[in-house]
Amino acid sequence: MKTPDPTKAGSSARNGIESSAAPTKEEEVLRALYVGSLNRFEAERIGDHCLNSTIAQLRGKGVQLVDEWEKVPSRGSRGFTRVKRYWVKSEPGNLERVRRMLEMSQRGE
Repeated sequence: MKTPDPTKAGSSARNGIESSAAPTKEEEVLRALYVGSLNRFEAERIGDHCLNSTIAQLRGKGVQLVDEWEKVPSRGSRGFTRVKRYWVKSEPGNLERVRRMLEMSQRGE
């Protein structure tokens, strides 16, 4: 595998999956979920302004995702906001499906 050049525009080399094409919002979210987890505020940083819709799209494509409510600090009177944190279900078949989806997306399939 070629070593990715992090200075190239659109280059992505997370978790051994590399692409020279600019990834879609869905691909960015799936890649982030594959290596960790996201809530809606964290998803904003990677360009997703409506994470629950992207999650529904991924689930519609057969990706099994786990979600759990969590509280994050806020400036409101309650001091916190409830949001869902999402991650990829860690079953071997599901992880393999996600890996293949990411590989296909980087090849432009």
